[in-house]
This record gives sequence, C-alpha cells and structure tokens, in this order.
Amino acid sequence: MEAARTFSTIEQQQQASVLLVTGGYDHTVRFWEASTGLCYKSLQFTESAVNKISISPDRSKVAVAGNPIVKIFDTSSNQQQPILTLSGHKSNVVAMEHHPENRWIYTGSEDGTVRLWDMRSSNHQSVFNVGKPVQAAALHPAGNVIITADRSGCIKFWDLRADQCARELLPDVLCLKMACNQLL
Repeated sequence: MEAARTFSTIEQQQQASVLLVTGGYDHTVRFWEASTGLCYKSLQFTESAVNKISISPDRSKVAVAGNPIVKIFDTSSNQQQPILTLSGHKSNVVAMEHHPENRWIYTGSEDGTVRLWDMRSSNHQSVFNVGKPVQAAALHPAGNVIITADRSGCIKFWDLRADQCARELLPDVLCLKMACNQLL
C-alpha cells in the first residue's frame, strides 16, 4: 500500500499530478492535497462568496470569481494578496475560463456581459453585450469562439476574431458545457 505523500512546499504541491482548489459561501479558497485530503493553503476572498474558480493551463495561477470581481492568485506563492484584480462587471461573475495558451481569461456575469481580459494587466480587451444575465459560457477548444447561454435560454456564439456575435440559437438552456474535436 502506498503511503500518503505530504508536501513541504507549495512548489512541491504544484508539481503533483492534481491541483484541487475549492471555494464557497465561507469566502475561503482552499488548496488541497488530493491524495490525502489535507488543506495546505487557504486564501480569503472577502468581497463575496466564491462563484467560480479557474486554474490556468500551466497551473501557475488560479482565478477566483465573485460579486462583481475576479482576483487572480499565484499558486506557488503564500501571499494572500492577488497578483491581479479584474474589475468591470456590475453583478455576479458566474462563468470564467482561461485561454488554452494562458494569454487571456474570459468572464461572464449576471450583468449581461462577457469580458476578455489580458492576463498581463487588469484591462479588458473586449466586452460582449449578451443582453440578458449570463447563465453559462464555454470556450471552444480552438480558443476563438465563446458560447454563452443567457437566463432567457438563448445561446450565442461570439467570434473573437470578428469581435461580434456570429450565431444565435433559441433553445431553452439553463447550463452549457461543450466538448468537440472539430472546429466550428
């Protein structure tokens, strides 16, 4: 039987096969050793409950979303302060994901907007007006389309190259997740 591993440094944990991060109504973000169930790091997210967490593809950053703000933390640091704060939404941020190449992150909010943020600054590159509160969003694997579902059930395909809505569907949708192996 394999003995449970413990990690003496954040860097050792980051190199482990699983990076498990949780957050919730208690305003606390916790980093866990998945194999042992031990919490090795925690951060306070004082602005609101934690609505969404996104881990960067290289696992170096974790983005934490609440109402109406997103904070990005360095996973290898013990600092309680974020390395970047994304402000601009006016309501709960309910959708978020890093670009596969870690160049930017998108956020979707109940304020009816989706924003693309440059990961090197706190500036948003684009704002898409969904028109209704965003319920869910997914990034196409090619990284050039964001698909949103709004509270009225409308699905929109946002072409990031053209900076506009390219297609709209009207099924009754409350949640959205996408997996595909072809480009749209």
